Amino acid sequence: MTSEPAITDAVPSPLAAIALKAAGLVAVISALLDYLILLIPLNLTNTQWQLATTTQLVDRGIVPLVGIALLLTGFWLESSVGRGANSKSLAADLRFWTCALASFLGLVYLLLALLHLNSVRYPVRRP
Repeated sequence: MTSEPAITDAVPSPLAAIALKAAGLVAVISALLDYLILLIPLNLTNTQWQLATTTQLVDRGIVPLVGIALLLTGFWLESSVGRGANSKSLAADLRFWTCALASFLGLVYLLLALLHLNSVRYPVRRP
């Protein structure tokens, strides 16, 4: 009877970290382009446009959330492998820009909620 050696420490692959970061970056960039395309016929004075655009932006909000989660998971996996970032400057670190984008999108969603409440409060008056 031979016994199999027990695997004590599973080391994650560095390729998995790269794949997670690439997928997250693609998701975030595609979501930002989607938001830009959605806002192109800018018509801030039309209440119906405000309601429709706010609804669309909030409905598509899960895509950058998943992208940012993939990016941060990739960074975590990279640091657990031991290939983590050296002491780079803050402006050159992609983790900082990921967190800054998350904060900016959170502020945008907060402002969109207030805009939506204001648009619903004042219905369109038709002559």
